[in-house]
Amino acid sequence: MSNNNRLRALADIVSTDAWHEAFSAKKSKADLHIDVVFGVGRIGGGDPSNVRFRLSLKQAEIVVIIPENEPATIVTDSVRRDAPKPLSGIIKTQKIASKKLEAGIDGKAGLKLDGIDAGAKIKGGAGFSIRNTKTVTENFSYNGMTIMQNTSPDGHPRWLIAQPGEGSALNGRAWDAKKSPLLEIMDRRQDRSKGIAPSVRVEIRCLREDLIISNIVLSDQSAWAKLQRRKASKNRQIAAEAAIRTMLAEEGLLCGDLSDPYAQICLASTVAQEI
Repeated sequence: MSNNNRLRALADIVSTDAWHEAFSAKKSKADLHIDVVFGVGRIGGGDPSNVRFRLSLKQAEIVVIIPENEPATIVTDSVRRDAPKPLSGIIKTQKIASKKLEAGIDGKAGLKLDGIDAGAKIKGGAGFSIRNTKTVTENFSYNGMTIMQNTSPDGHPRWLIAQPGEGSALNGRAWDAKKSPLLEIMDRRQDRSKGIAPSVRVEIRCLREDLIISNIVLSDQSAWAKLQRRKASKNRQIAAEAAIRTMLAEEGLLCGDLSDPYAQICLASTVAQEI
């Protein structure tokens, strides 16, 4: 898989940009802005792995990391404390309730029904039913992605982003990065006019079970024919996971055992820029 194709595929799944104002002798604090956009990646076009598929995310986490020995800290009370909000917007669902009415007919009595010829008789033991159907429309609200802030197991502030709905994939921009910084960084250098300003790293992580792998196709027709005669679905999944593992490893990103649903994966890592 070419480097350009790998970068494009990863950027389609999740792209991120992070920045803060430059520190100076007079400026010891700066807001950290992080822009995150999710989408669907199309993996494998023209690469030698012989597998093509689509990749998206059920949920992900944005983690802010100040590396050890960096002369900086996070201002605790500046952290944006996101929590799931009441859903907004409208989705309409329909539920159909049916009621079945039955009546037994005595063959000797006979019966005349509207729309039925008067001479028609229903013989003994027969029955008829009338089904009344009622449609109920329920409205509930949603706002796309839900966001919750907490602390990662390794002690860094993080924001968990999920998409409500079974099987739904993250799509679009998580927030307005310009208007809404996530936290404030303090430069702790005694003389901020000298030396190198501290760096802040942003990682986009997920678990293996958060990956949605779909539309898997093997471009090697002979291999595809063999798999169709075997456990095709399982083998296609293994091939897709191998391609993902290779792609992440070649980008220098962390990657656990993709057969483990709780394996943690780093999809992107960037250093915040000074502006």
